[in-house]
Amino acid sequence: MGPFSGIGDALFNTIPKVVMGAMTAYAAIEGNWITCIIMIAIFTPLITWVRQKLIEIGYYGGAELITSRKDQYPRCGFGLGRYCHRCADSILS
Repeated sequence: MGPFSGIGDALFNTIPKVVMGAMTAYAAIEGNWITCIIMIAIFTPLITWVRQKLIEIGYYGGAELITSRKDQYPRCGFGLGRYCHRCADSILS
């Protein structure tokens, strides 16, 4: 997790849920219960799919970064999605 993880959490987790929840609650107050079903049936799988794609982009981007720099940092090992913590300081600095 980097210094910008809080921004990603707010943009992709908190704000969409609050906005859709507010619209659904307002529609429910007006007597329209179908918006609740729409939120559960369409919005939740959509957010889950987007989150999964962003995780894949981040994972493969990090794996490519570590793999491309393995000659520069020979002590860094990459396997099963983990890298050597001793080398993290030298990569990031």
